[in-house]
Amino acid sequence: MISVGEHGRDAARSYLNRSKVAPLTQPIDFTLKDRVAIVTGAGSGIGHGIALALAAAGAHLVVAGRTAATLEAVRKEVEGIGRRALVVQADVTSAGDIDTIVRRTQEGFGRIDILVNN
Repeated sequence: MISVGEHGRDAARSYLNRSKVAPLTQPIDFTLKDRVAIVTGAGSGIGHGIALALAAAGAHLVVAGRTAATLEAVRKEVEGIGRRALVVQADVTSAGDIDTIVRRTQEGFGRIDILVNN
């Protein structure tokens, strides 16, 4: 569970009161079954967590980043969840590498549904 602290809860209540949005009382049935997601920086930290969360929600993944060994480890984790994964070693500060990520995703999955530029 994520803790937002008292200030965060007060801000959320204030927003809900002003916007007349009803608070959620039931869990959301969230699925990304067979969607294709690119996650940059997927080899560690937040990118790694996002990649695993997307896979757990049903998405197939393209894990992109600079270090092949860590990306391979994430690929194995994603496949362990039962989803397909493709590793693309790339540096997102390079336009050519960005083109490679897109091209390899299209070749491997035929489309791109989600992009997480971490």
